[in-house]
Amino acid sequence: MADTRGVQRDGHDMGLELSGWCEGTTLRIVVAGELDISSGDDLTTAIEALIEPGMDLVLDLDGLTFVDSAGVRVLMRIADAAARSYFSVRFVALDGAAIRRTAAALDATSLLPLVAR
Repeated sequence: MADTRGVQRDGHDMGLELSGWCEGTTLRIVVAGELDISSGDDLTTAIEALIEPGMDLVLDLDGLTFVDSAGVRVLMRIADAAARSYFSVRFVALDGAAIRRTAAALDATSLLPLVAR
């Protein structure tokens, strides 16, 4: 059974919805809506509250409908924090997802490793 350590958050004001669960040492967070300068802190705060050293973080980004350069920077900071705080992170997004289009437009695909599943 999944452990839902309070990762249910609905930020309608900022257009970002987060839901997630823990399976063993894996924390999965589904991110939907808009990831930009006004909503990036919500994602970072949720991760900081739930992640622990040694855990695996999986961020499912398929539900994002809009991502700007500030949103890409938030994800890059999460990747940097993972390396410093001893947890792993995987960004999941299908081909054609908003995050893939934005990362490509910013020439940031090598800095933000996205996997299809």
